[in-house]
Amino acid sequence: MFGVEETLIAQIKGENRETHDVADERFRDRLKLEDSGSLTISNITTEHTGAYKAQIISRGTTSYKKFKVAMLAEYLPVRKVDDVTLHTDSKIQRCDQIRWMFGDKNLIAEIKEGTGEMATYDDVLEGRFRGRLKLDEQTGSLTITNFRTDHTGLYKMKISRSAGKCKNKSFDVFARVAMVSEDEEMNENGVNESLTVVKSLLNGDNLDLVNEQN
Repeated sequence: MFGVEETLIAQIKGENRETHDVADERFRDRLKLEDSGSLTISNITTEHTGAYKAQIISRGTTSYKKFKVAMLAEYLPVRKVDDVTLHTDSKIQRCDQIRWMFGDKNLIAEIKEGTGEMATYDDVLEGRFRGRLKLDEQTGSLTITNFRTDHTGLYKMKISRSAGKCKNKSFDVFARVAMVSEDEEMNENGVNESLTVVKSLLNGDNLDLVNEQN
């Protein structure tokens, strides 16, 4: 079972093994049950993180095992005035729609479904991104030029494809500031500022944390 709703996603009854990946599209073609009852989720993404619960009924007794699945991040250091690119890791098709959000509410860029028209909305947040947003027409990746500390925060990408398929990815970007020594070049504020992009990992090989709770 998955999530607070405890949605049934797989079960073994006697010699019969069943996966229920139709009701919840995020698990479609990703679930595999082993003879031991262990569950494998292939090509895991951030959508699959959360609480999992296994119910084991044997000889009239019932026991439970709980698992908390999380994904850690990789770090990509960049300099203050660098251009920062957030990659979709996809090649877009004409029927795809791509939307880039800053935070939960601010649409900052999109590629429109059907037409492939690209648009950036750099006037949001009092023009914070004005003249700084670029979309790659082949991949839909987003580049923020001359990246500054006020561009830090959570970026979310959603690719909507035909047949209702979607791909989601999120990036958490933050800044680290450290004092400089006398022989280092200082910026106008007297500090040496570096930025770090934290990219959420999406591939199954990059599952970093499974916390088992009995």
